[in-house]
Amino acid sequence: MRWLSGRRSRAVEPASYTQAVSKDAVVCREMGCTRAEFLSWLPDAVRGSKFRIQDNRIHIGYGGGEVLIEIDERPERRIGRLVLPVLLVCTRFSGVDEGAREEFLRHFDLATRRGGG
Repeated sequence: MRWLSGRRSRAVEPASYTQAVSKDAVVCREMGCTRAEFLSWLPDAVRGSKFRIQDNRIHIGYGGGEVLIEIDERPERRIGRLVLPVLLVCTRFSGVDEGAREEFLRHFDLATRRGGG
């Protein structure tokens, strides 16, 4: 992904770039939230699917397979006096077909989106 200036973005490619991969896929992105905030959003984000938290890994049974989410707190971003938390979130799909994977990501994105403005 590139900025309008042509400079490559440090952000990981968005989820839509995973469409042409097998049933095993990984989507990573940086989110502007803390670990605690992320975990508080999780029940709604996984639409009531059963999940288990083990350290920084979340195991979710979904679509006949498994979704494994790994989270890693990164150094804060500072823009002047503004300080933003950074959480690297990698979502690994195992045995989940493309349609179910896209549906999971679509709902997950909506549930974890923050309003602004």
